[in-house]
Amino acid sequence: MINTIPEVTFVVALLSLGVSLVYGVGRRLLTNVKESKRITAEVSAFNKELRQAVMSKDKEKEAKLRKKQPQMKMLQSKIAMGNMKPTFAFMIPFFLLWIYGIPAIIGADWANVIAATSPIALNFIPFYPLTFGAENTVSVFVWYLITSFSFQGIVSKLLKLT
Repeated sequence: MINTIPEVTFVVALLSLGVSLVYGVGRRLLTNVKESKRITAEVSAFNKELRQAVMSKDKEKEAKLRKKQPQMKMLQSKIAMGNMKPTFAFMIPFFLLWIYGIPAIIGADWANVIAATSPIALNFIPFYPLTFGAENTVSVFVWYLITSFSFQGIVSKLLKLT
């Protein structure tokens, strides 16, 4: 079992990177990325134009844009539903990783394993009772969240998902 810092730190970071890559490739394969980007840009431009009309108190333009709003909401929901496909396809393997994979690698007591330490105090983070008695420590789950958010952005850029 791997249960000491730097090993746990690296293993969890590698798992996070792997999960981000699998999800990114799945999203690339299951959604039309070009169409999603086009619709997102169109909806964003519409929202910006509507905000400007409201702020400048141009009632005529605002009324015209409000008529187009249901169509834009439909496009937004289309994009949201398209982005849910890879999420649903990915959810079961992800849960299996946390139910069987992590305990097999780190041990059944993985929730109490410290994955990293921080040079700064972490007590400013809301809901941070995960210090395990030692200040500035990070649990496996919190470390996974930190690395996952980091890798998700990088992988999205590399795979041109955003």
